[in-house]
Amino acid sequence: LYLSNNLYKGYFGSLGTWTTDEGMANNEMRIINAVFKKLDKNIFYKPYPEINHRYFDMDPVLALLKKQNKIKLINNNIDARYLLGNFDIIMCGSATSTLSWALMSEKPLVFINYTNHASLKKEAYSCLKDGIFLFDFDSADFNKKIINFLNSNINDIKHEWQLRKKKRDSFINNFISEINNKTNIYEEI
Repeated sequence: LYLSNNLYKGYFGSLGTWTTDEGMANNEMRIINAVFKKLDKNIFYKPYPEINHRYFDMDPVLALLKKQNKIKLINNNIDARYLLGNFDIIMCGSATSTLSWALMSEKPLVFINYTNHASLKKEAYSCLKDGIFLFDFDSADFNKKIINFLNSNINDIKHEWQLRKKKRDSFINNFISEINNKTNIYEEI
């Protein structure tokens, strides 16, 4: 399950989002074309619930998804937290509450860290990198690494997930479950 956090702003900025709407769409389309289409597993794509549609045109990401059959679109406004239990692997790509919900599902979590869109703070990144499966979107070998990983045997992924539990629990205790000044996990500019 890929949980998209593309919530277009109509080019209004917000804390934690430093790319344009077009940049967000381009990032998602790159993942769909360069990664998801090359996987040997079923992929389900869950768009972020949109209440106030910002543009007259259809979202270019959704238009791309509708042109192919490999990726299944979950086209409803059900909160993703109610769907997490139905999938073997959860993927997301922004340091928001979506990351917290995915992490707390105890399902293997693949996190795509963008440098220009709600990226993890350095402290959070350091603590989380060994607790989940973290991939840097802007690294030169991003596509190759994430494709190889996601095409791995699911039992191997689940086993590796269990080995990372101690590091994951440390992250949860330091950044999610306790009320302290570290609850802000996204990078501020």
